[in-house]
Amino acid sequence: MKRDGVLAGVDLGGTNLRAGLISPEGQVLWRHAVPTPQRREPERIADTIVHVLERGLKEIGADKHHLIGVGAGITGPVRREGGVALLSPNFGWRDVPFADLLRARLPAGVPVCVDNDVRVVMYGEWQFGAGRDLANFMCVTVGTGVGAALLLNGRPYYGVWDAAGEIGHYILDPQGPECGCGNRGCLEQYASASAVEREAARFGLSRGDGSPMSAAEVAAAARAGEPRAQKVLARAAAALAQGLAVSANLLSLESIIIGGGLSRAGEAFWGPLRREVGRRVMPIHRRRLELVPAALGDDAGVLGAAWLAGWQSGLIHPQRYDTRMPATGNSTHGREGG
Repeated sequence: MKRDGVLAGVDLGGTNLRAGLISPEGQVLWRHAVPTPQRREPERIADTIVHVLERGLKEIGADKHHLIGVGAGITGPVRREGGVALLSPNFGWRDVPFADLLRARLPAGVPVCVDNDVRVVMYGEWQFGAGRDLANFMCVTVGTGVGAALLLNGRPYYGVWDAAGEIGHYILDPQGPECGCGNRGCLEQYASASAVEREAARFGLSRGDGSPMSAAEVAAAARAGEPRAQKVLARAAAALAQGLAVSANLLSLESIIIGGGLSRAGEAFWGPLRREVGRRVMPIHRRRLELVPAALGDDAGVLGAAWLAGWQSGLIHPQRYDTRMPATGNSTHGREGG
């Protein structure tokens, strides 16, 4: 396989589809975002992704035959062996062989890997962003939902069924609002951008024309000193802090890297979050645990997906820690000690 080719990364979100092309050395050659199609049939989404990539390749003077790997991050648990989307509530998908759909639209022999969207963000931050010097951290994204991915002892942790990291479904209140997963009272019903928008409406916050505020607008209002908006963000931060504190106490992490729209809300979000996590973690973690914003913004998922495609294809390798890829369908760590 040629090293002078191009790696492609795709971050498929509920609102936007972001794509990028990078060199095997990590140089960003092109990036672009389009609205995610309203019609969510897997074939339509695969067509859109390939069309976007073809546009980018043309802009850099290349075509599909220059691709040496394609990576994509999608919501929900993904079985890495085969790149199957096991459950993606935002898209209405279940057991969709998405890697095969992409592969069928690309030249023969182009490697395709599909993984969870938060996990590819973690890969991006690990290799290029806030996690570069870390061996044990959790990456959390707070957007339409809340998700997490883990790097433990320098290795990505997937869990036995490739489904580790669903922090958004940590149950805060068994009698709480119904969640898309079928349970009640999940963390993302209180701490996501969607939850912030619902709570803002409940507090009577709206635009000048009376229409509902977006989470970004609520954050802007909080930064401007609007007390109701500040209360909404503080409540979301307090809910998220419960999930983060449980994770820190369980896993003894160096750092928690937080990305997604709410991570850009400023002190109205970060102040209550840090205070509440500090109050809830054990003293040994209170002195050491760092909560830090993601460094790469909207580029993290694209860079991470492209890098993952290169890693799994054997074209590029991590420079730090344990470079073995976890086996599919198995946890990355066995029991140690008695």
